[in-house]
Amino acid sequence: MNVEADGEQEVGLLARLRSPTKPPRTRTRNTTIYMPDEEAELLTDFQADFIPPVDQMTEINLQHVEREYDEYMRGKGDDYHKMRDKFGDHQGYCWICSEHPKYVRGMNRYFLVKHNHTSTLVDRIHAPMDKYSQYRCRECAPLDRLEKHYAKQGERKLVCVSSSTLNNWIKRSAANKNFDGTYLHVDWECHAGGTVLSMKHATRAVYGLSENPVDVVVAGVGINDLSRGKSVKAIMSDLLKFKQMVLAIAPRHRSGPSTFAVCTPVHPPAYTRYGWDKHTPQKDLSDEFCSLTNQIMIFNLQSDQQNQQTQHPPQLHRFGVHMHNSKEDKATRRERVFSTTMGEGQVGRPANHRYRDWREYILNEKVHLNDNKRVSMATAVVSYFRDLHHDGINHLTPPNHNKRVCRVCVRIQNKN
Repeated sequence: MNVEADGEQEVGLLARLRSPTKPPRTRTRNTTIYMPDEEAELLTDFQADFIPPVDQMTEINLQHVEREYDEYMRGKGDDYHKMRDKFGDHQGYCWICSEHPKYVRGMNRYFLVKHNHTSTLVDRIHAPMDKYSQYRCRECAPLDRLEKHYAKQGERKLVCVSSSTLNNWIKRSAANKNFDGTYLHVDWECHAGGTVLSMKHATRAVYGLSENPVDVVVAGVGINDLSRGKSVKAIMSDLLKFKQMVLAIAPRHRSGPSTFAVCTPVHPPAYTRYGWDKHTPQKDLSDEFCSLTNQIMIFNLQSDQQNQQTQHPPQLHRFGVHMHNSKEDKATRRERVFSTTMGEGQVGRPANHRYRDWREYILNEKVHLNDNKRVSMATAVVSYFRDLHHDGINHLTPPNHNKRVCRVCVRIQNKN
């Protein structure tokens, strides 16, 4: 901001304004938006009174995208260009995971990673924006109905980390004619063939230096780990390290610390066989999948995080199968889980598979659910974040929200 001799102030839209005063009073039709105190550049009261709200939002979002880009690039280190120059021409080269170092034996080291990686945040910071700093978001609506919205959606970042279970699910959402998009923006961090350690590395690469807390839910756990011979105990140990890494991101933010939850894994026919199934799996891991499902359910229920909704993430093991107890409520399920001896693999054990819900044609090669079920799983993840933010961290609800019908609002009202 330039201050002339006669005391007049010249306000520029793209000027860097560093006056640490009150946040702007930006009011729109549906919401009131305030810039956080942690923002590097704040607008002054003078500008809040005289600059139109649309111009204020433009400036705020430009600063937000610039800060996200700086946080992402700082995580790459100084030698990432050497990896790109050496392996950048290789087919399947991941320039997110390969160019972010791993901390191994007391030092940072770069490793070549090849996979299909989809990152909403990386796509957003490179996406073209219009004059109002809005971009076309392909995660909030199908491709034939792309919508525009601001890059800044709130003080917290909602992130779903997944393997191929939900990788590029939005591209296939047109197969579900009833899907019109999501009313809540969620960042998706997905890559094919993801293990717990690779998903941890991808999350640390993109969000490790974030100044805002992240609400992370992990989907697609266990399929690639168990198929490669990893034990259930080792997987749970990796998940605990993953949780510690996420909770260390912006732990003292005014909106509360980061949160972490894990969805139960899907049970693909290629590795499991139950009840009336008529196929022979390539590698029978039915007991391991059931045991991992038990461990993850108890891992979530024993969570000591501030928001109790993290105890109830989506249960993806119910997709693609027939369940014995499909109508039990959360209280009954919690009591049944804790009353069962660990290791028996009976909690959540399906009755048989729904073959028509899986993508592949050959029975013993079915690993991925079809497009309609993938949209249903993604919608369940968005609903989890909706319930998570009912507890006061970020109250994000649809415009036609009815508190008398919403079970989460009723539970909070009865608690108070």
